[in-house]
Amino acid sequence: MPEWIDMTVETLPPEGEVVMTRDSGGHEQALKRVGRLFYFPDMSMYVYFVPLAWRPLTDAEVDAEIAAIESTAAAKAEVSRNAIEAIRNSRDAAARGEVG
Repeated sequence: MPEWIDMTVETLPPEGEVVMTRDSGGHEQALKRVGRLFYFPDMSMYVYFVPLAWRPLTDAEVDAEIAAIESTAAAKAEVSRNAIEAIRNSRDAAARGEVG
């Protein structure tokens, strides 16, 4: 497993690369550095802390992150399909005069 690198101005992780980070409580989380902020790998939100250490992801962690993002994307796609179907059903019901 890659060694942890203490976070300093000189040892920031590469910008735009997803790395494993560790906070002051010892919790580990994959994050992506963009400028001075750290984001979730899917860029959905930045975190409100600066990690204390980082290391490159292992192959298993890369696979797990990809699987998590794919799962989230599939769930969002299903929600979108359901919303589209509901909107179309409402439109069709209105066209048939079924809306009160």
